[in-house]
Amino acid sequence: NTIGLLIGTNIGFGTLSPIAGIYHANPDMAATRGGDYTTGNMVFGNIVGLGTGLVPIPNKTGIAVGENARSNFIGTAEGAPNIISGNTDAPGYGILLGTLTLNPSEDILPRQNTFVKNRIGIGPNLTTISNTKGFVLVQAVQNTIGGDTDALANIIVASVEEGLSLLDGTRENTLLKNYIGVLPSGLGSRANGLSPLSPGGGTYGNGGHGIKVFGVGVVGNKILNSVIGNNGGNGIEVDCPNAPPSAEPQ
Repeated sequence: NTIGLLIGTNIGFGTLSPIAGIYHANPDMAATRGGDYTTGNMVFGNIVGLGTGLVPIPNKTGIAVGENARSNFIGTAEGAPNIISGNTDAPGYGILLGTLTLNPSEDILPRQNTFVKNRIGIGPNLTTISNTKGFVLVQAVQNTIGGDTDALANIIVASVEEGLSLLDGTRENTLLKNYIGVLPSGLGSRANGLSPLSPGGGTYGNGGHGIKVFGVGVVGNKILNSVIGNNGGNGIEVDCPNAPPSAEPQ
């Protein structure tokens, strides 16, 4: 598949139908549209990129939240986590939040979406199953990635390249309490819906930087209370060549 699941009207590449809603391998999934925006969808308990026996069935992008997507919930506090792994067909995004359209108008940028309890790069039994890139934000505004407790944290591990990337035009997003390259202690309890296995050490790292902040107009983002380790590059790499020092992400 090009995209396992799409919320929004487009992401700026491929041949996508310009119909707002949710696209998934399951044709029975309903689309919800609020006014001119795709809004209010809740996506949880899905396995994206893996088939029977946890064999990868790669998508180019596992979950895409794209143009005109507002106030959607990818993962919920009450629901089972989304497992997004094995997506290695180029470009191989686990999650893409944003659009690759050149110079999009401000009103179509995805904003105010929330991502919690997503397991990116591992299977239900905590086996590592890589995406090429874990989680990519590009031209995304005022979204929240993570929550204030371990139960709401996103886990981003075992990517071939970066774990999480903030790229051109990504502004005023909050990244809160995410585990990147490591697993939280006690993962596998009934509360987070995974099997009760203890995490190992060092095998969950991403191949590139844990978090990469790069590009033009990447400003006002917050990276807070995250645990980042075991990655092949830096924990957090910030390189915004055209931004003044006062506008660099803090």
